[in-house]
Amino acid sequence: MDDLGVTTAQLRDNRYDAVIHMVTAADGAENFYGVEGQEARYESVEEAKEKDELIRQAYMGHQKWILVKNNDCKNFTEKIKRTKDAVLEVLGKSAGTHFHKKFLLQKDQKADDSALPMDLSSINQNCFEEIYISETFIDYTTNEGEVTAASVEKKGSK
Repeated sequence: MDDLGVTTAQLRDNRYDAVIHMVTAADGAENFYGVEGQEARYESVEEAKEKDELIRQAYMGHQKWILVKNNDCKNFTEKIKRTKDAVLEVLGKSAGTHFHKKFLLQKDQKADDSALPMDLSSINQNCFEEIYISETFIDYTTNEGEVTAASVEKKGSK
């Protein structure tokens, strides 16, 4: 590194936008740490804690260093959620409010097909809510090849 004229801290801080450290299960969730049947785990609980501490010390100085501890979580699902929230925070996005909505669509028998799509420019834009749709499912009910009803299911977050 001397040849390059850089320090360890410069490499660490300029290489990564953020560092999210998920503490090993060996530290705070020992009941869930085991080496049997785990090809990736070969350290004892004490060895895993020591290595985890070395990694923690190596990255701790990063300006966006985030520690996800086992003691702060009820279970592994919550640990994953906290990690996901940390990633979203680093990206500048909100985890938001998750929702699951279903809509039953019925075609207005009087509607002219040429009227769609509708011009929304004349509608007051303040009545809309901004959401991110991550999944959309459409289910059609048909009768002899003609669509009689359709339902739309959307999943996303606010």
